[in-house]
Amino acid sequence: SGMSRARRVVPWLVACADVVSMLGSGMSIKYFPIFFWKELGLGPVAVNFVYVLCPLLVSAMGIVAQRVGMRLGVAQTAFLFRSVGIALLVVLSFVRSEAVLLPLYVLRTALMNCTGGLTRGILNDYVPKRRRGFFNSLEAINMFSWSGSAVVGGVLVNSIGYRHTFLVTAAVQTASCMCLIPLFALVEREALARAIGGRRAA
Repeated sequence: SGMSRARRVVPWLVACADVVSMLGSGMSIKYFPIFFWKELGLGPVAVNFVYVLCPLLVSAMGIVAQRVGMRLGVAQTAFLFRSVGIALLVVLSFVRSEAVLLPLYVLRTALMNCTGGLTRGILNDYVPKRRRGFFNSLEAINMFSWSGSAVVGGVLVNSIGYRHTFLVTAAVQTASCMCLIPLFALVEREALARAIGGRRAA
């Protein structure tokens, strides 16, 4: 049936979006502290303060994302938040002012990382219990790919510089967002509350 086909496709679309997004992130994330030091002259204390703020804002934005998801839709919200995060990364690549660049970075990080609960909720709704271990194991692949893409990012930084490498990351993450678009029609709106809360298996 159409529903059974949707249930087969949905987890793969979510996994593809997450893995490709992680590949893009890996190209840049390790190099932001060096970028802050070289381009902005930030010392270790200031850089670490930025990285203290990021998880706090990720948590706060996660709550916002859940509430927006109840109204807009889970996949739509994940797409919206990530798309704005990508746009901020593009803007960040051209900004020179520390007073503008640092808030953009923190907000971009929060938007890109606050939708994990939404996509995990979709997986919980569409992956049978017996197969959840397989999709959970993709997290390990994510971590490996993140480290591997950091090597690619290092080559890019040496070749084209930090700011152009950030633009490459934005392009890769834009591709990952395309995987979320089919979910707009595939994920039923009646399941939004369960998807957000992470339905408990009986």
